[in-house]
Amino acid sequence: MVIYVAAPVKDVATGKTTAIVRTRVSMKILMEEIKSFIGDQYDHYLVDNQGKFFLSPQSDLLGESAQVIYPNLTNLVNQEDVNRSESLETVIQSPQLVTYLQLEKLANLPDLQWQLILAQDRLTAFQAQKQLLKIVTNISAVLALFTTLLVAWLTKSINNEAIQPDREDTNQNLESEQFLDFESQEIEQDQNQDKSQDQLHLLELINQIEKIDNDSLNIQFEVENGEVGKIGNFLNTTITNLKNIIIQIKDHTQELNHNIEHKKSVINDLTTASEIQTDKINQTLVTATEMNNLLTNLAQEAEKINTATTQIYQTADQSAEVMAVTGENILSWQQTVNDIAKKIRQLGEYSQKISRVVTLINQITIQTNLLAINAGIEAARAGEEGQGFAVVAEEVGELAARSTAAIQELEQIVEKMKGDTTEVVQAMETGANHLVEGTQVVVDAKQSLHEVVDISEQVKTFMNSISTASVDQAETPQLIHQLLSEIANFSQDNRKSYQQLSESLDKTADISQQLEDKISNWNIN
Repeated sequence: MVIYVAAPVKDVATGKTTAIVRTRVSMKILMEEIKSFIGDQYDHYLVDNQGKFFLSPQSDLLGESAQVIYPNLTNLVNQEDVNRSESLETVIQSPQLVTYLQLEKLANLPDLQWQLILAQDRLTAFQAQKQLLKIVTNISAVLALFTTLLVAWLTKSINNEAIQPDREDTNQNLESEQFLDFESQEIEQDQNQDKSQDQLHLLELINQIEKIDNDSLNIQFEVENGEVGKIGNFLNTTITNLKNIIIQIKDHTQELNHNIEHKKSVINDLTTASEIQTDKINQTLVTATEMNNLLTNLAQEAEKINTATTQIYQTADQSAEVMAVTGENILSWQQTVNDIAKKIRQLGEYSQKISRVVTLINQITIQTNLLAINAGIEAARAGEEGQGFAVVAEEVGELAARSTAAIQELEQIVEKMKGDTTEVVQAMETGANHLVEGTQVVVDAKQSLHEVVDISEQVKTFMNSISTASVDQAETPQLIHQLLSEIANFSQDNRKSYQQLSESLDKTADISQQLEDKISNWNIN
């Protein structure tokens, strides 16, 4: 059977639970720790917020209500005293001394509302008090005995003094009577003799009583007839009883000293264990502090990485936007180049048309030149009448010659334009192909940047989770450190309590030893 403790790890930004930290504690180990801490003399129980046992040395009580086992527990729970202890009746055992404690809520931890119950058999719990009460009672009886002896002795002395005047009056009356004079004298002599004997016996008793003042009970009073004999018999009986009482007191003090030594040994062991526990807790505190510092540094580094990841994400996003604009510009340039290529192709077509027209004009010029030659021939045949026509024919020939030269020059220009146009068209086609390839590269780069942006966003989210978890984990060692500090303070208080208890037992042991030494001085053998 175990106790599970779980806590969520939440994202600071979204408030969503990103992880759950869970730990468990074995009930058996918890029971052994409590048992080693409080000892074997107590039965320990842990009660949950519903008032039921969930930790008990008796397995059949698990799940049972504490109010059923201890019917009067409500009165103890409602007390406002810090140390709430009371003798309670139980339904399964003899009456027990029960201590109830409401466990305090620790800071930054949930309130479990657990209660601790320590129970001890009432006879065992009050055994030392009963022994002490018995010793006090026996001592009181001894004092009462001595008081009785003293009162008896004083009473006897007073009675003897009161009888003395009465006897003197009686003697005077007897002397006045002459006929009893002789008899009175004999009686008086007998009485004086008896009185002397009683006084001797009484003095002997007083001497023997003085031996008691000298710490000696090794006496035996001689029993005689009369009142003194009764006193001696009473004293013999009283001294015998006193010897028995002293023997019992001596035995009880020895047993008490033995128990005190045993308890001192147990308390010393508990004190040593508490010191070791405190040292271990302090070592754990140091480790927790180092862990806290480590997790704090980890949280800071995670925050730096988170900031860098955010910058990478922003840069990649901006680069993706720039690549998108670049792709659009390249597409626009590609369209412009295509339009220019179309215009240049059209210009090439126009050049071809011009070349055909020039060819036609060249043919017309050749025909015109032939006509001019023929006109010159005909003008020569006509003689003087054809002189004007010859001049016109000559001018037409010259015009045809110039036209031929111009047409040849125009043909060269057109041929050059055709060549240049062809080269420009080829260059434009090559540039268009390069633009197509560049556009594809931009598209691929844009796609890659989108993937980088997506990955950066995932990394950013992951780093946010790590940063949040690191912060939460940095708080967990702080809670552990605070809890260990409270446990260390509690252990320190326990060690002080053990020391005070040890000092109290030392004082009790000193008193008991003094009593034992005092009794040992009595000679009762």
